Amino acid sequence: MMISVLTEHNADITLEALSIGAVDFIAKPVVDVEHTLNDYAEEIIEKVIMASKANFKRTT
Repeated sequence: MMISVLTEHNADITLEALSIGAVDFIAKPVVDVEHTLNDYAEEIIEKVIMASKANFKRTT
C-alpha cells in the first residue's frame, strides 16, 4: 500500500510502486485534513483489508 502526497503530483512514482508490488495507493489529503480525517481513515482501513486478502505469487 502506497500512501503519499506524491501519488497526485508524480504518477510515475505511483506506477513504479504498483509495478514492484504495491497493491493500491492512497493520496494523502493536503487540504482540510481536520474535517476529512475520518473519511481518510476509513479509506485506509478498507484498502488495507482488501490488500490483506490479495493472493500474491512470489517471483524470483
